[in-house]
Amino acid sequence: MGTEEYLGMVNGEKGLGNNEEKMKKLPIAFILLLTLTASSGPGLSKAPVSPETAVLGPLYIQVPDISECIPGKLTDKEIQTAFKVVNRIRALHRLSPVTYKNSIDEASAKAALIVAANRSMTHHPSRESLCFSDEGAEASSHSNLFISTYSIWDPTLSGRRVPDIVTQMKKYLIPTSDIVAGWLIDHNVPSLGHRRWLLNPFLTEISFGRVDTIRHSGSRWDVITGGALVYRAVKGMPSLPANFFVACPFNDYPASFFDKNEFLSFSAIPISANIFGNELVQLDAARITITDQYGKSMPVRDIHWDNNAYGVPNALIWKTPGLKLNKRYHVTISNVRFGNSAHTYRYWFRVIP
Repeated sequence: MGTEEYLGMVNGEKGLGNNEEKMKKLPIAFILLLTLTASSGPGLSKAPVSPETAVLGPLYIQVPDISECIPGKLTDKEIQTAFKVVNRIRALHRLSPVTYKNSIDEASAKAALIVAANRSMTHHPSRESLCFSDEGAEASSHSNLFISTYSIWDPTLSGRRVPDIVTQMKKYLIPTSDIVAGWLIDHNVPSLGHRRWLLNPFLTEISFGRVDTIRHSGSRWDVITGGALVYRAVKGMPSLPANFFVACPFNDYPASFFDKNEFLSFSAIPISANIFGNELVQLDAARITITDQYGKSMPVRDIHWDNNAYGVPNALIWKTPGLKLNKRYHVTISNVRFGNSAHTYRYWFRVIP
């Protein structure tokens, strides 16, 4: 594979190169559960015919069939949506665009299939898992994974009916763009492992898989979405600018890519020749200062850092309560140590609707 190789996976069960011991398992799930009932009306309707084609058809050339462990095939439009959102995010951070690797689309789909079939996420699925495959398991080990589940009560129960169950399902079916944005925001993920892989300067190739299934349990309809972003990175890159760093949010930043109640982050990238050299960055004594556009100091809380190999192997992470839309904030990160000296970084951000 030359200088390229699959490098680890998010949230840690497969190591980066020889750094396997640095990865720690963080069981993470993105789970959305909505219970919907419709207004009552005269008469009862029979449970509608399975609406996979009507609901999922626009996303797929071939609709998945979980009962037969068939992952289906996404439309090129849906794949391009994921690809374009990833590169839009990277452009916001001054990062080179990644390329799309069509040859691993099937592996990405099989990883997403394992998630959807088992209604759970793991980067190391067992052979006893529903719809297990070697190809899907391998892809799961170096990918961002996603799951979303919502339910609609069966209209034949309790004298209630759903006038248009297909419309309800379409309304709450999560868009592919939101799946990618969810990895960037990383709700309730203190390590920000998914974000750090998206914002990894050494990331070069991706493939996106998505599998949706609709199940009728007798009392309700369940719509389950599994997703996988399989990634490939390199150990070294052409020279990055001096004192390069990756911060989130950064400069003018779309509100759809950031939740003011979630973590902010910073990673210093002093070494471009070898990704592992960046684990030498010391953040234990780093100081974070944030002021608003009027010079007023903002709070900095829940500070933590690590040198784990979730993408670039260093990250300083914190929360700043009270952030407002359309307000400009100035950030100073001082006493970042590497190369026997301390360094200071300055940048600004403004979250815009």
